[in-house]
Amino acid sequence: MNWINISNIASILTIFGFVVTLATLIFLFYQCQILKSTLKIQSFQNLFTNIINIDMFFANNPSITQYVYGKKDLPSDTESQEYLQVMSACEMVLDHFLEAYGCKNIMNKDMWLGWQMYMKKTYKDSNSLRHYVQMNHDYFGEQFIEMLVR
Repeated sequence: MNWINISNIASILTIFGFVVTLATLIFLFYQCQILKSTLKIQSFQNLFTNIINIDMFFANNPSITQYVYGKKDLPSDTESQEYLQVMSACEMVLDHFLEAYGCKNIMNKDMWLGWQMYMKKTYKDSNSLRHYVQMNHDYFGEQFIEMLVR
């Protein structure tokens, strides 16, 4: 009779263990979904915070704007303060583009298409951005560069 009770207790404990394990797995799945959503929100927040910071930079440095967002040719003196500022601005904008490119898989299709069109047009219109990428080609992945030029 003791064996029957022990067997029943063991069965009950096994079932209980299974239920606890199942509940834990469901909880972990739920936590992973929350984490995924949180990371997506943080990525978008960072992306849009950078837009504001870049806009503030260009608002505070209007002479640089036409080099990056227009077709103004780079200063010929590569040692000049203006040339160095333009190159720094190009790095900042391209880093932002890379961040957006890295977020493409979490964006919906329309959002990504908007970003892609914006980046491609800005790159096409900017002698400075194209110069920066040419001078620092190894910093950027081939797929990223291909996306900008096609």
